[in-house]
Amino acid sequence: AYIAMAVISGLGINLTLIFIYSGTTFLARLKIISLIMILLPIAIIDLRDHIIPNRILVGGLVLRLVYYMFELIIEGSKVLNTLKSDVLGALIIVGFFLLCMFVSKNGVGMGDVKLLGLMGLYQGLWGVMVSVFTSLIVSFVISIVLLATRKKGRKDAIAFGPSIFIGTFIGIILNGV
Repeated sequence: AYIAMAVISGLGINLTLIFIYSGTTFLARLKIISLIMILLPIAIIDLRDHIIPNRILVGGLVLRLVYYMFELIIEGSKVLNTLKSDVLGALIIVGFFLLCMFVSKNGVGMGDVKLLGLMGLYQGLWGVMVSVFTSLIVSFVISIVLLATRKKGRKDAIAFGPSIFIGTFIGIILNGV
């Protein structure tokens, strides 16, 4: 059921991206669709278990390395600019959220940090910044709703994975591929 849902969702997202951002390459769209398909099970598992599985993150990293190889074949030396932006985005986001993790006790988990680093490799510096910003807004709104309805208290943990999924999806639609 998940695979069928993922394929249908992926096709729908691809058609949407083709319609909205017609100037992007197939590989760029495939890369973003892959990121969304990686984020979907992570969001569900994080919501249910409050953990982000390393096996999905490692699979996403291996897939990104495969995409780098295709980008090298197709784009040649232009891939170095992409690689610079991706690594810079991953390092800045990981550094910022590691700092947040150590400053705020139980605020951000290591799984969230690793996931955001992976997102940096898929989206580059600008894309991951937009995704993180929209994810934080989504998380804020969800937190307010949960507090207002008394489903969660001030000290209760709230899974960040679903907010990352929704925020990244919104960020991709707003920012482009």
